[in-house]
Amino acid sequence: VCDSLCVSAKKAGITDLEVYRNGDKKPFFTKTIQTYKRNRITKIILSDDTILIGVGDDKKIDVECFPKNADNINNVEWKSSDETVIKVDKNGFMKAIGVGFCRIICTAENVSAQCKCQVKPYLEDISFDFDLENDVMRLEPMTETNLKIKTFPDSCIDDDLSITSSDLDVVNVVKTTLYARTKGQAVITVKNSSGSIIKSFEVIIGKKKMSF
Repeated sequence: VCDSLCVSAKKAGITDLEVYRNGDKKPFFTKTIQTYKRNRITKIILSDDTILIGVGDDKKIDVECFPKNADNINNVEWKSSDETVIKVDKNGFMKAIGVGFCRIICTAENVSAQCKCQVKPYLEDISFDFDLENDVMRLEPMTETNLKIKTFPDSCIDDDLSITSSDLDVVNVVKTTLYARTKGQAVITVKNSSGSIIKSFEVIIGKKKMSF
């Protein structure tokens, strides 16, 4: 089919295209055209629907296209909706650049699939929001105290903290609460989930001296 602007194929086969000037009975241009039925990609499936990674991390998104023998199987394109957050190459390899949200889009002509991505920073420091005297906390037996711990920066990918005691008979730990049990000494260790930040302090359990 020709509408004077473009030629469109209606079905597979071979035909002759003839172009006439107004009023002429003979074509001034002829062209034999062969058309064929396309076998395009009709569906794209990504290995991940959502991804959470840290700044500086690399990750590859795998892609599966259907049908597997599509004629445009090698023409898949990748794009990031925000390259200040994540950059992606032609093979689906991602590089986390900065904190934020973006979408990774895989496209094959008129078919596409997306992966929602979030990039978070890695933890840089842990600080204690309670009083220590020379890195020592003093408690009386059978008392408890809740530890207030600050992480920097906020909302890190590895800011889940574990708190452990070197002697559970002296000081037990449940989440962020210390339970002083008997007289003695124990070391409390605070560590983030990646193990990149580890800090500790000593706890001494004993009767506090009376001041007059």
